Parts: sequence; structure tokens; C-alpha cells
Amino acid sequence: MKNVVIVYESSYGNTHVVAEAIADGLRPAHHVDVMAVSHVDPILVGRAELIVVGGPTHVHGMSSPRTRAGAVDAASHSDGKLQLDADAAGPGLREWFD
Repeated sequence: MKNVVIVYESSYGNTHVVAEAIADGLRPAHHVDVMAVSHVDPILVGRAELIVVGGPTHVHGMSSPRTRAGAVDAASHSDGKLQLDADAAGPGLREWFD
């Protein structure tokens, strides 16, 4: 049984759903922790034998503070059609990788 950490960034919840689905597939054989990039536990990541990372694409690349702000703005003007993921306004993978 391996220690697996899944780190995700999600604007509207889609990548969060995918992260949970990957975790569900791995859990029968491994210990899996799923966490938003804004809540990464460095100790768990340091102990991981496998790290799965995923995030949305914004403007044909990784999100940035500017594109994340744009996603928040789009949700606020969508008449409820877009719902932000709970951690959407936090830091993204680009900053975490740095």
C-alpha cells in the first residue's frame, strides 16, 4: 500500500470532482489524501510515494492570479450558472510549483 497525495486546483469544481474520482479508484489499494493546493500539507507531500497533480487550463495554460480573478468575476456575473469551488480564490498550482 502506497501513500498517495492528490493535489488539485479547481475554479468551478470540475477538477475537484476529477481528483476525487482518481482517489476513489486508488483507495482500494492505497492510502490516499486529496487536498486543494491552498491546503497542501507539506508533511504529507514529503511522505508521499506518488503525487498526482491537476488543475484547470486558463487561456491555454496554467492558471495565474489574473486568470483566477477572471474566473471569480465570471462566476459573479453568471446568474448562478457558475459556482466557484470552495478554494477557487486561493493560490494556484503555478505558485505552489515555485
